[in-house]
Amino acid sequence: MSDDALTLSGQSFVLGSQHALAAVGGIIAAPLIIAMGMGLSASQTSYLISAALVISGLATVLQIVRIGPLGSGLLSIQGTSFAFVGPLIFLYHELLQTHSSHDALGGPVRFGLGLRIADDRADDLREDAQAADHQ
Repeated sequence: MSDDALTLSGQSFVLGSQHALAAVGGIIAAPLIIAMGMGLSASQTSYLISAALVISGLATVLQIVRIGPLGSGLLSIQGTSFAFVGPLIFLYHELLQTHSSHDALGGPVRFGLGLRIADDRADDLREDAQAADHQ
């Protein structure tokens, strides 16, 4: 590929900017819907959106750079998922009936961390069982 093919033209800049804006719109949409569904304040909403942007950026860098078995080594923008929006809003409102707003916001985070720990423990048990089978 020649250097001429790699030069930045006005059209490529506009198209690249359009792609970046579309990605940012998709990344901030889910946290914005969650914040609206939970009735969060403006500062809590901005924190949620900032967290989504930071994690999306880190996941994208990990995907591009490829560290060990993690990542594809390709330009793949990692964004947020809408799969958890409904259940998260429902869980928040259910927890508000018996817990404070602070506890209700922290509950799903603790639950997610608990699932992560349980998953790691299950992997360890599976590996131990496979090692015992091979002996």
